[in-house]
Amino acid sequence: MSIGKSLAEKYTEKNISDFESVLNKIDTFQKSLKKISKEKDFYNVCHIFSSEILSQDKINEIKNKYGIAVEVKTENHQNENILGGEIVYYQGKKWDGSMRGVFNRFNEM
Repeated sequence: MSIGKSLAEKYTEKNISDFESVLNKIDTFQKSLKKISKEKDFYNVCHIFSSEILSQDKINEIKNKYGIAVEVKTENHQNENILGGEIVYYQGKKWDGSMRGVFNRFNEM
């Protein structure tokens, strides 16, 4: 036990490990809040993953295809692993229009 910790316990007549556990709980709570806020942002934004950066016209065409309002904020992400098409995430839903997704659906039949 460190000298500072033993002196603190002597003068506060409390076990420091109780304070450390409270601080750990606060830290865990803060991490949970950050995670929830990131998930909320992901839930409210339309994310489109494609092999190339899409034009605004193509993005609007994709939104119309899946029934997403045009005024919804959209982020286009480039992913070289997508062979063709796009993968769209919006409000907890996933639409996989990529070639890999088409083959996966075909294999499930």
